[in-house]
Amino acid sequence: MKKCKRIHPEDIQQITNLICTDLKDYLEHNIKHKWLRTKDVCEQLGISNSTLKKMRINNQITFSRIGKVYYYDVEDIDKLLEQNKVSRLL
Repeated sequence: MKKCKRIHPEDIQQITNLICTDLKDYLEHNIKHKWLRTKDVCEQLGISNSTLKKMRINNQITFSRIGKVYYYDVEDIDKLLEQNKVSRLL
C-alpha cells in the first residue's frame, strides 16, 4: 500500500506563485496585436471625437482606415501617453 504524502499550504502557495508568474509572462509575450476604434481611444484618452480628428490631421497620432472606420494601434496609444507624461506640475 502506498503512503500518502502531506502537502503543506506553503507548497501550494509556492506552486500557485510559479504558475501565476509563468502565465503572466506568457500573456505579455503572446497577446495578439490589438486595435481600438475611435470611440475607445476617445474614452481612453478622455478626449472628444473632434480632438482625435485634429490629432489625425496634425499627424499627432497614427491610425489605419478601412472605409470610414478608423483604427488605432494600442501600442501607439501607449507610446503617445508615455511621450506626453508629465513628471510634475510646476
